Amino acid sequence: MKRQLLKSNMMKIITPVRSEGCLSFYREYGRRYQKKICYNRAYELYGKDLPIDVADRLEHELTSIVSSGQTILCAMAQNLVWKSKEAGYPVFARGSIGSLFVMFLLGVTDINPLPAHYYCGNCNYSDFASDEVKKSFGISGYDMPDKYCPICGKLLKKDGHNIPAESSIGLNGEKKMNISIDFSAEYQERLNYFAEVIFAKESSFIEEPQSNIAEKIICGYIFKNDISCEGIVEKDDITEKNYIGFVLKRRTKNRCLRGTVILPLDDNMDDCIYVKENESSMALINKVVDYKLIADYMLKFGTLGNDMLTMIKRLEDMTGVKANMIGFDDEKVLSLFSENTALGIKAKELNGCDIGLIGLPMFNSDVAVKVFREIKPKSFSDIVRVLGLCHGTGIWKENVQELIKKIMNVC
Repeated sequence: MKRQLLKSNMMKIITPVRSEGCLSFYREYGRRYQKKICYNRAYELYGKDLPIDVADRLEHELTSIVSSGQTILCAMAQNLVWKSKEAGYPVFARGSIGSLFVMFLLGVTDINPLPAHYYCGNCNYSDFASDEVKKSFGISGYDMPDKYCPICGKLLKKDGHNIPAESSIGLNGEKKMNISIDFSAEYQERLNYFAEVIFAKESSFIEEPQSNIAEKIICGYIFKNDISCEGIVEKDDITEKNYIGFVLKRRTKNRCLRGTVILPLDDNMDDCIYVKENESSMALINKVVDYKLIADYMLKFGTLGNDMLTMIKRLEDMTGVKANMIGFDDEKVLSLFSENTALGIKAKELNGCDIGLIGLPMFNSDVAVKVFREIKPKSFSDIVRVLGLCHGTGIWKENVQELIKKIMNVC
């Protein structure tokens, strides 16, 4: 007993990762220049005397983000997006970061989450409270009628989608941001290398997803796909009785699930998880670990490869027209969601499809095409709402579909 007590007194509880996590380590790195960049961009758009809606929203977000140490997440996203745009490749920000005005000012997303409003790119006039704006409550600023600046006479820009920041960072920044950005698939590997340049090779790693196959379907999976069990158990010996406890792990090839993780500079990845060289990437190292185990310790952001962004780059090079120069209220573009006349193509040339969505990702699924053909939205706000009905089991069929039919019959 004495010997056991002596040994226990000689031991102490340790953890392979620091308790305060990576956010606190990089807090000062992001804080140095984040506020300056945001305010300078806000001054460019709205003038030195910022409207109350702009000033209050910006100060609230910056205070929440800085106090929670998440400025580094914004800085990471900003550096990668700027690098991609500098090379001429467009980007697409996913998820809730579109609710952050800070991300809009940093150029990470094109979504302005402020309420619908007008502003002048020439003299910095802005309008958040006129009768025209109040009538547009609940819709996107893109759908407001055109209006000219009362000061300089230039056509005002329309923006704002009225998205609360709390959906991304919580009430006071207590919620950790989920950064997920689509980049051109052909430029993705270069961005991985760029992450090494920013954060040091020893601290930057690729998160490669794995998926598990349930035990109860392991037999059928092996027999149907002729999978080798690598000596663990022979294929002919697998029966209903002896597969219990045997789980086959496979590496998924879905690049959309990939992410980049950053470790504090003075820590070593080998101290807490197993790593190995990345077979497919010219940069970064692959890790094999359950990310949930260290989610609060490391920084993670999704750098997803998207072939459509590469296609947009090609179209821009071929036509000389930049995608961001096409207005979201362009009548011909909006008409594609209800007909294909603007394309100059007949339905029989599109396998019978009479709307122009076949070439648009997320809009060209069988379900989405059926929904858009039935509803035929006419505005940007309606398109966003209708797209939300195209995802999820039981959302459209025998649910919203029936409600819309009843409303149309009444009208």
